[in-house]
Amino acid sequence: MIMQRPVESYKFWTIKMNLIHLRAIYGIVLAFWEVLTNVFLWWFPFYYGWKSLTILWLLPTVGDGSSFLYQTFIHPLLQDLS
Repeated sequence: MIMQRPVESYKFWTIKMNLIHLRAIYGIVLAFWEVLTNVFLWWFPFYYGWKSLTILWLLPTVGDGSSFLYQTFIHPLLQDLS
């Protein structure tokens, strides 16, 4: 299923909180983001430019958008699923 990999990743990283926490959050958010953009937004004008800018925003060292998206949307969703 589409949601299986992010859910497994979520379960693993909630148990193992350590220095790689930001990279784990980035990986989980990026997995969700890739599914959403590749399924729903592939037809959007300037898709690749827009996608590149949002991936830069998601990086923990540039915009830290992944922490925001994880804490507000993905973490509550994955808690309900597990």
